[in-house]
Amino acid sequence: DGQRTYNIKAFCFHQVMDKYDPRIRESLFSAFIGEHIEKEELFEFAAIEGASKFFYTRDGNYPPESDDGAVVEMETIASLQGILGTGLIQSELQELTGEKRNSVATEFISNGKFYYGTSKSDNKVAFVALIALDEEDKGTLIKAYSHDPSSLADFKEFVRGQFLKVEVRGY
Repeated sequence: DGQRTYNIKAFCFHQVMDKYDPRIRESLFSAFIGEHIEKEELFEFAAIEGASKFFYTRDGNYPPESDDGAVVEMETIASLQGILGTGLIQSELQELTGEKRNSVATEFISNGKFYYGTSKSDNKVAFVALIALDEEDKGTLIKAYSHDPSSLADFKEFVRGQFLKVEVRGY
């Protein structure tokens, strides 16, 4: 009826893909709105740890076998109570690169805040982001790191494309 919008995000492990009904697989992998443009993903789902931590890599393997060793970790934080977003980002960046002085930016989104920062050392680059949701007091921590400085742009594009969405509202 044109009045509803569905956002479908799904994945299935390559090892069990044949266990899913082919009609369901085909419908999920073919759903799109507007013009469909084939685009190779920057990072592929690689592994899951527990119920709330996911790993993405360029080649879909964890640990990665790609030349840059790029990894994107995504973890759900059940409660952000008592956690300062900028402090968490600075701490994670220091842990990943060893650099102590890291600046953090904050963007206000419709339902919370988006904190992010980057850091570089001699042998590692890192991008860390926190999506903090106001009403639910929970968030998503995203840590991305690599040996190749050119990966930073890919990390930023991937995080914004996967975890933030633009909502157009009528005026």
